[in-house]
Amino acid sequence: MTLELQFQTILTMVSGGFYLGIVLDTFRRLTRSLAKRQLLFAFLEVCFWLTQTFILFFLLFLVNGGELRGYIFVAVLLGFSAYQALAATVYKRLLEWFIRAIIYIYQLFSSIIHAIVILPILFCVKVVWICLRAIVYAVLAIVFFILRVLFAPIKWIFKVIYQRLPVNFQKYLHKLAGFYSTITNIGKEWLKSITFKGRE
Repeated sequence: MTLELQFQTILTMVSGGFYLGIVLDTFRRLTRSLAKRQLLFAFLEVCFWLTQTFILFFLLFLVNGGELRGYIFVAVLLGFSAYQALAATVYKRLLEWFIRAIIYIYQLFSSIIHAIVILPILFCVKVVWICLRAIVYAVLAIVFFILRVLFAPIKWIFKVIYQRLPVNFQKYLHKLAGFYSTITNIGKEWLKSITFKGRE
């Protein structure tokens, strides 16, 4: 290995160590919330170090064909130490600022989409639901009115027949009518409760 190639290798590995410090701090910051999930965190940790090892070795392979020497590890450690001493504090601040900017942009776009898309859709759905409910109520009112008109002669006939029935049988029919009235009132209360919940 020539002196020039050794110098290129050392410079590349120092840069690799500097890069390793950057990606390590980025990985630690992004996985901070996963620290309590030990299995997932351990899996990500293993994947991270395997990936970075492959990247550093690939850089080494590009420079000197993958030939390992003792000074290569020293160069990586030197680059990592240089990052910790010179750039770690500034990079962490920039990383925090970048993460906050991304969160702010996401929240801004989410609010815009909610205001432009979600709220109009919800409003349209609510209007359609109110219109459908009004149509159903109108149809039911018309149907009940028609039935009342149709059954009016029948009701009058039954009333005439009822007046000609014996008194005891009329009392029995009164009891049945009371039971029917109770069931009807229960049904009306149930319908009112459903209507009230639907309005809420």
